[in-house]
Amino acid sequence: MERKPLFAPRPELAGLIALHAIAGAVYLGVAAAVRQTGNERDPSLTGPAAILGARHLAEAAVLSRRRSRRWVLGCASLDGAHAASMLLAAAVYQPRRAVLLASAAEATCCAGFAGAIAVGASAYPGSSSARSTAGFRSTT
Repeated sequence: MERKPLFAPRPELAGLIALHAIAGAVYLGVAAAVRQTGNERDPSLTGPAAILGARHLAEAAVLSRRRSRRWVLGCASLDGAHAASMLLAAAVYQPRRAVLLASAAEATCCAGFAGAIAVGASAYPGSSSARSTAGFRSTT
């Protein structure tokens, strides 16, 4: 059985994939570096950082293979849920407020970026609905 060729993603979608890959690498790198030094102020932060890093890398992998609007919206929803949960946690748990708010801000940026891509919003003047679907695979 012959595999379908991969279509080149739109520049915006490639940017979202890169954003998730970089965020994942940063989360995993920070968690590993803190563990190696043994100077953890709060050891319960490295586990969630590693999990978030793995989630971002998984999102980047999924988006690089599944370039339909449905998958991009799914990733936007996941990021939005993450942002909402971090805001709720920041309201409840004061000692980690700064870390939780930073995580919420990062997730909100990812969700907004993915949502804008999925609905066809573009930063380029003169974009049309025909151009806004370019780079997405057909879901049929």
